[in-house]
Amino acid sequence: MEQGKTTSILIGVLLMVCVATAVALDTVVARLLVVDSHPFEIVFFRTLFSLVFMAPWIWRGGIAQFATKHPFLHLARAAGKLVALGAFFYAVSLMALADLTAIMFSMPLFAALGAWLFLGEKMRPLRMAATILGFLGVLI
Repeated sequence: MEQGKTTSILIGVLLMVCVATAVALDTVVARLLVVDSHPFEIVFFRTLFSLVFMAPWIWRGGIAQFATKHPFLHLARAAGKLVALGAFFYAVSLMALADLTAIMFSMPLFAALGAWLFLGEKMRPLRMAATILGFLGVLI
């Protein structure tokens, strides 16, 4: 394997570990906060702190970086993300973390299904078998 490809794979693995850690911390912090705060209040402040974190990149790139030919799709995605965050934090307040984590493991399965249904991606037998086995694993 060539050096550049190995480096890219290692960076990808490191980024996935960082994402998994961030999601775990996000879930634990949400569980602690939901005792005293409404889930939608947590969504508001999480979004606000994300905006503060992203402010330097937004400031450096200017408003031109937000130009798009499909503003409705961007607004729909943002609305969908806010609804998903609200549902996630509400679920954190109601469910055991083990059950919530098992359900979260199903996200890649639904992404594969969505890519097949909405993007026309081919669902080859091996991918279909992996998706079915993954879903069975989530159920267990």
